[in-house]
Amino acid sequence: MKFNSTLALPATLALVSYCSLSTMFADEDIDESEIEEIVVKTEQSYMNYTHTVSSVTMFASPIDVLKPITSLAFDNSIGQIRSRGSEANHLGIQIDGYDIADPVSDFNFATISCTGIDLLHFSATPGSGSIGGVLNFESSSDARRSINLAYGTAGDQAQFVYGYDRHNLSISRKDWEGIDILGDGDLDGIKHIVGHYHFAASKWQSTIRYATITQAYDRGRAEIDQGLVGVNGTLWDRIGIRLSTSLNRATWFESFNNNTTGTRTKLSVSTPLWKWFSWELDQVYDINKSVVRGEPTRKPIGVNYVRAKYEQTYQSLSWYASLTRTDSTQDEPILSKSAKISWLREDIRTEESQLAIYVEFDHQTIAFPSMIDRYGWGKKWLPNPDVKPERGSGISVGTKYSTATSTIQATRFTMRLRDKISFGSNVSENVDYGRNRGFELLWQQSWNRKVSTNFAFSRINSEARAGAGQPYRQTERRPTNILAGTVSYATVRLNSNLAARWVDEAIDACWRGCVTLDAYLVVDSAINYRWNDVIETSFEVFNLLDETYYQVHRYNTPGRQFSLGVSLLLGNR
Repeated sequence: MKFNSTLALPATLALVSYCSLSTMFADEDIDESEIEEIVVKTEQSYMNYTHTVSSVTMFASPIDVLKPITSLAFDNSIGQIRSRGSEANHLGIQIDGYDIADPVSDFNFATISCTGIDLLHFSATPGSGSIGGVLNFESSSDARRSINLAYGTAGDQAQFVYGYDRHNLSISRKDWEGIDILGDGDLDGIKHIVGHYHFAASKWQSTIRYATITQAYDRGRAEIDQGLVGVNGTLWDRIGIRLSTSLNRATWFESFNNNTTGTRTKLSVSTPLWKWFSWELDQVYDINKSVVRGEPTRKPIGVNYVRAKYEQTYQSLSWYASLTRTDSTQDEPILSKSAKISWLREDIRTEESQLAIYVEFDHQTIAFPSMIDRYGWGKKWLPNPDVKPERGSGISVGTKYSTATSTIQATRFTMRLRDKISFGSNVSENVDYGRNRGFELLWQQSWNRKVSTNFAFSRINSEARAGAGQPYRQTERRPTNILAGTVSYATVRLNSNLAARWVDEAIDACWRGCVTLDAYLVVDSAINYRWNDVIETSFEVFNLLDETYYQVHRYNTPGRQFSLGVSLLLGNR
């Protein structure tokens, strides 16, 4: 197997999440003749992080899977996420590399589940294609077959997994009863029914996914359909092809008076021209439908991305550069630049150790206005077709030291936003500038074959100003400090972890004088035990300390909740 130790934190952290995927337990006795060669490879970015998804879990909030990543701040209990202080629309969302985000508005994480998902990849820099980075959920290719059942104080869940050869099918149903986030007696819950299919061959892969979601929100509810069809592969061992179509359709009842539908069709073609030079072409076509001031509105938008990449390695030094020309049917062409340079030294002090020093620079990465920004929403969000795209430029400098049992990484980053989009007097509008600065510290340690720990700390300063002569002001809902840690203990049959996330205070509700949201600490725990070749059980506690906290002014969050899960293994092929 290939282990990418220069790319990401080792994927040994069993995330405390609501995701549903069975954990494989290996035999304690290992046949040394079956151990494959470990290949260490230098990658383009050192700010990509990979985490495995935990086994059967039933926590209340979909964002629990992302808690160990400290650079992510959560808007509220039902759904928006911001990376390194950026806005919710700056974060790209993908499944197996296919876009799944909502092109009508900001993506709502309450609508996505981890059914059929095995790994979570987070690329933190704009060089990944989005100002706030890209989250990619990778499908499972496991040939395992199981029935998973979970029940708890928050609701219940059932999942069926069937893996055969190169095929994997997962079907799940989850019913989270919800909480009264506004204190008005109205429970805000989520119901998911999800089907996920993945085919993985040597040269071609495909993913088919469909989900229907019922979301109770404030004083109303929404019925949401989310779909994805994608295929990618290689022609003539040289030309890479990637084609996908995604759907996000929401029908609102009671509290909202507009329905939205967004589809995104994307074709990507890439090929190397020389050993060190390649080019890519992305053709994106969005069709967005909404109700604007009582009138149905349909807006097709086409975007072309033409990208040239240059990559070279000489001894311990590697450098990479790319130019991307973006042409939209609604905006002027924009040229984005990205450059990365790294110095890698192996066998520092001990064998199997590495020391890397890296610098990454990105200029004019684009975030297009949503349909809501330009054409309004319902009766209160007025149209503003003159809203311009946001342009982000940033630099990250860091170092990473890895051994066979530990990883330590420190990164300093600065991101500046030009033409930042803000919601003004019932209309979206461009403000002058925004800036996000901070640093991240990461430490992963395997103490022995059973005990491992992961700790991460982020300090973020997010600010914006309305004009060149105006002072910078702190951005709402951006905690300054975030600390996350997980302690894991694993044997042949037992797999357990204790995870904690501490979030510093933040400001909110500044339209009538800012309100300070208090700091809080949330602790979660999970224990999985495999009794025999057929039965595996899990017991989990969300918010172990029953902490009362707020991520948005007046929006409550769940208290202590328990769940018990049973997994029946039907065999492997």
